[in-house]
Amino acid sequence: MRLQTKPNPWSCVGTAFAMVLDIPVSDLYGIVGHDGSEIAFPALTDPMARRGLHIQECIAACVKLGYAVTPIELFPVIRPTSANGHEPHEEDIVVFFGDDEAANWRRFEQTIVTSTGVLEGFGRCCLHAVAYDRGVIFDPDGDEYPYSQPACKSHGFHPRRAWRVDHLSCPPLHLSIRTPQEDLSMSSYDHGLTNKITQSSDHERNERLYPRVMAGDEKAREEMIEGNMPLVIVRVNSLIQRNPQFAYLRDDLHSAGFVGLVQAVNKMADESSAITNPNGYISAAITYEIMKLARKEAEHSGIELVDLPEIDVDATDDVLRVLHDVPESLVDVNESAVHGLIDLRDMLDSCCESDEERTLLRMREEGYSDREIAEALNLPHITLFRLRKELEERFNQKCRELEG
Repeated sequence: MRLQTKPNPWSCVGTAFAMVLDIPVSDLYGIVGHDGSEIAFPALTDPMARRGLHIQECIAACVKLGYAVTPIELFPVIRPTSANGHEPHEEDIVVFFGDDEAANWRRFEQTIVTSTGVLEGFGRCCLHAVAYDRGVIFDPDGDEYPYSQPACKSHGFHPRRAWRVDHLSCPPLHLSIRTPQEDLSMSSYDHGLTNKITQSSDHERNERLYPRVMAGDEKAREEMIEGNMPLVIVRVNSLIQRNPQFAYLRDDLHSAGFVGLVQAVNKMADESSAITNPNGYISAAITYEIMKLARKEAEHSGIELVDLPEIDVDATDDVLRVLHDVPESLVDVNESAVHGLIDLRDMLDSCCESDEERTLLRMREEGYSDREIAEALNLPHITLFRLRKELEERFNQKCRELEG
């Protein structure tokens, strides 16, 4: 987990959940739809005057991204209603998980040291929230320290509730915070993918760039990759429109599609025989990688998958078989070009800096999901997500260096 400092005094809850999800707090605001800065209580002073984010808004964002959130109360309370059934009774009962309060603290602290999530409690002047990751506190005020009761007290924090965040082992319900159209398009939140796109590449541009790519022109190669990035997003959106239960897998599907795109363009430069239909070649490579991942997840989850109409074949590791089953109207490739689609293994392997990353790469190649890889490496899913993003960033940097 990476420490993030809250951008303003009223953003501790949003910043804590952003750290758990390993996304910038600004991205979390994009999912929720506001940043909590509205002055909702003008009679109070800052930060209490601000609307802020409700915990349930953050939970909705977690579910949208494929995470479940479980509340763990330090001292749960049972409070009945009065005789009229409307007002709370004046007496209540505190639930103990043993003989005394110490048992509750042991249960609570066991959660903190064995899981990842958000702690909610009282700060020095108002309610406060921090992120935690297996016994380490990440305070939006800018502090990071090992959890203990004395350490929390020294930082002026008194936790009372944990919100444990776990990656879902099955697809979440399709939960829309805004309209279904906005949710499906995710126009306001796509991890910056569209920010990297200069202009959409059309068929004529691909045809014009292809001879230069084949001749080894690195600038043309980069332009073709960037120009076809919108096609990846379109393919992923098309799949999710047909299968809204896979919305939580959007980032992984984007990554898979980009792998197919980069593989296709790089292999165009490597092949000695001309490809008769570069557009179809790129489209087939992107769609194959997206469907390969989606089929793997559908098989594991036991849910039905509606295929993209462009390719309706079983997802296997045999690229040759898949492309042979593609209709001739979509793609026309020769034997040499098909074999050229297979991988960027050497370059990706050179970007790995640890055995964990090499295992991650190998298992991704074999079609395992992030959840399965995290279990194999005995890592929290969030930590695996960070490793994958760092590996992708080094790969992108190497591509930029080659271009230069």
